[in-house]
Order: sequence, then C-alpha cells, then structure tokens
Amino acid sequence: YEYSLAHIDRDKRKQAGQYFTPDDVAQMMAKKSLSFPKNKIWIDPCSGIGNLSFWLVKYQKNQENFLKNNLYLIDKDELALLIARFILAVNFQKNDSRLFENIKPCFIVADFLFSSAVPMYDYAILNPPYVLVKPDTRFETSAARDLYAYFLEKVIKTSSGFISITPQTFTNGQKFNSLRKLLLNNFT
Repeated sequence: YEYSLAHIDRDKRKQAGQYFTPDDVAQMMAKKSLSFPKNKIWIDPCSGIGNLSFWLVKYQKNQENFLKNNLYLIDKDELALLIARFILAVNFQKNDSRLFENIKPCFIVADFLFSSAVPMYDYAILNPPYVLVKPDTRFETSAARDLYAYFLEKVIKTSSGFISITPQTFTNGQKFNSLRKLLLNNFT
C-alpha cells in the first residue's frame, strides 16, 4: 500500500502532505519514548499504515498489552488504518487470539484536528503533514498557514509531551515563529 501510494499517486500524496516515515527515523523516534513515563496513553494522530506506532510498540516491555491499552492510531484514510491494525496485530499478538478484533476501537478514522472522536491521551508520536493551507484563525499558529503547525499546536495543547519530526527550517524560519512561541510557553 505504502509503496503503491509513493509511486502511483505521487502528486496527490504530496498535495495531502503525506510523507512516509522511513524505518530508521521511526525507530530512532520510538527509542526516545523510553525516557517518557510508563503506562501512559499514546496517540499517533496521522498514523498512515502505522510505522511510527509499530516501532513505539516494538520498544515496550509488554507489547501486546501496550497495543491493547496504551495506543490510539488516528487517520482519515480508512484503508491505511486497516493495514496498520493488521500489521500491528500480526507482529505483536502473543496471548490474545482475538487481538485484531480487540484493538479495533483503538484505530479511529477521523480528522485529528477537528474530530470529537479523538480520545484523551498523554503523549503523541507523529510525522505531521506538511501542507500549505489557508490561515485558520481557530489556531494560534494560523500565520504559518501550514498543517504541520496546526497538528503540533493541537498536540502541544492537549498532551504532556510528544515526539515529532521537525525540519530544521521550521526551527528558525519566521513563518513558524508562532509555533516556536507556543512550544516554549508550554514545555521546558
């Protein structure tokens, strides 16, 4: 699925801001989660087929339990979430013979930014979409006019911490000044 999207729908994928996180990057990001408090709820708010979530689960002591009780995957792409659920169930099923069915409620088809279906969570792991959009005054970061800023703003305001890909240009470009202020005002 990921391969076909990368090659067949390249323009559509780029317009939607879909960039797949390579395994080595996802693995490095997931390792960072080991320094976070244990037994907390994690969310992957733009999960795609779940590469970040896969590595997040992989680094847990009780992988099957973590998958069932400590992780939500959110995406607008229903097929991608079905694939993610299959991949995670196949790889981390140990004792629960109905794991694929039992984790279904943790895979939510929704728009993370605006859906009321997004559950409460403590931490997030994400590779947000990079898409130029019209300013949305519902966000403090509206001047950035980028979905990346909107995703991080919501995560900053609704979590105790997060792990995210952050392009270097976003750390010093004027466009993302409001995002940096928000981050500095909410995290030490």
